[in-house]
Amino acid sequence: MKAEALVGSCSREGATGSGTDNVINVLAFDPSPEINVLMVPYVDGELVVYDLWTTELCCRIEDVFAYTLACSPVGRTLGTGSSQGAIHIFDFAGARVTN
Repeated sequence: MKAEALVGSCSREGATGSGTDNVINVLAFDPSPEINVLMVPYVDGELVVYDLWTTELCCRIEDVFAYTLACSPVGRTLGTGSSQGAIHIFDFAGARVTN
């Protein structure tokens, strides 16, 4: 497999590239072709959702501490699991507002 082109890149606002707050353990693409987002949980607990094509920030949720992610087959629901056993379920229909 050969990468043909870089589609885009994004980083969290204020990211300096140092420290552990910007560590990412997992990424998830929404499986729905109508919801083109990339979900990124950071080690400091923040869950960030980026538009897949514009790389703009769509949604930011604090205190999630997601260690794993799973999207529903239609892409409207996201489940997260933390290393402490907490499970969160989010509805991402229309997730276009940043906090």
